[in-house]
Amino acid sequence: MKNKKGLRKVTLYWQSPDWGGPVNKLEVKLVEHGTECYAQYDSAPYVVFFKKRARKARKLVVFGHDHYLFILDGWGHPDAPNGYEWVESSTPGVTVYRSRHLMVSGPWCQEADAVLDPYLDHTRSVLADYRASRN
Repeated sequence: MKNKKGLRKVTLYWQSPDWGGPVNKLEVKLVEHGTECYAQYDSAPYVVFFKKRARKARKLVVFGHDHYLFILDGWGHPDAPNGYEWVESSTPGVTVYRSRHLMVSGPWCQEADAVLDPYLDHTRSVLADYRASRN
C-alpha cells in the first residue's frame, strides 16, 4: 500500500504477546484488522497499520490465550495506565524505573480494563474488541 490518504485514524490498545507488560496505546492509520491462523492459534487477532509519519505499513499479531487488543475509532482517547514507577537512584544523573507487576502477570490487563472500561461504556468509538477476557 503506497497511498495512506483516506485511511481511518484509529487508536490501538494492546499488550505485547512476546513479553506481556503494560497495555500500550498507539494512534495509527488503519489498513485492516481481523483474525488469522498464527502458529498454533486458530484465530489470532491482527491489525495492519501505519504509525504516525511512517512510510511502511506494520502488522501486529496478538497471539496467546490471554491476548489483549482493541481498536477505537479516531485519536485522542485516554492513555493506558503507566506501567512503571520512578525509583530513587543513589547515582547522580541516573533515572531508574521499575515495573509495578511481573512482565507476564495478569494484573496489567486488569488494571487497563479498570481504567478504560468506564470510558468504553460511554463511547461509540469501539471498532473491534479482541480482548480474550471478552470472548
